[in-house]
Amino acid sequence: MRGATIQIAGLILVLHFVVAGCYQGHRRPRALMAQNDMRALAHACLEFRRVQQRWPASFEELTSPTLGPGGEPCLSQIPDDPWTYQPYLVETGIDGEPVFVSYGSDSVPGGEGEEADLRLSALDVEG
Repeated sequence: MRGATIQIAGLILVLHFVVAGCYQGHRRPRALMAQNDMRALAHACLEFRRVQQRWPASFEELTSPTLGPGGEPCLSQIPDDPWTYQPYLVETGIDGEPVFVSYGSDSVPGGEGEEADLRLSALDVEG
C-alpha cells in the first residue's frame, strides 16, 4: 500500500508541475502570435512601400487588391492583437515607418512578463 501511495503522490507532483508550466507558459503562445503577426504586417508594409513608393496610410491599403504587387493585396487579412482581438495599434517611427504595438495582457503601456509591451517597426525586418 505504501508503494501505491508514493506513486500517487509522485503522479500528483508531476501533474502539478505540468499544469503550472502550462499556465506560466500561456503568455508564450500569445506573444509568439503577436510577434509573427507584427512581422507579417511589417513585411506587407515594406512590400507596399516598394510598389507604391510610400508607407501605407491605413491597414485597408494593405488588403486592397489594386495597391499591392501585380494587382494583388500585400496582405489577405489584417491580424488582430491576440489579447484585445482588435487590430494592432500603429505608431509612426522616426523615419515615418509604421511601428506595430501590443500592450500585452493588461492592455496598458508598460509592464513586465505577460503584461510587457511588444513593438516592431517595419524597418526592423527590412534587409
